[in-house]
Amino acid sequence: MEDKYGKCSCGADLTPVWYTKEEYKTTPNGVMRPTGRVRRAVDHLICPNCFRIRICSR
Repeated sequence: MEDKYGKCSCGADLTPVWYTKEEYKTTPNGVMRPTGRVRRAVDHLICPNCFRIRICSR
């Protein structure tokens, strides 16, 4: 089975490191309020064997 995030040069499967960011909206009087939406995306990939980090483009 092929890993969907690719392989490291050492041969191990790359593992994603996720981050979660809440979305906020600024009200007319300048107060930041959460909208309830959450953005979840891959920040970078890491090799569990040799700990190399591959940065993902955003």
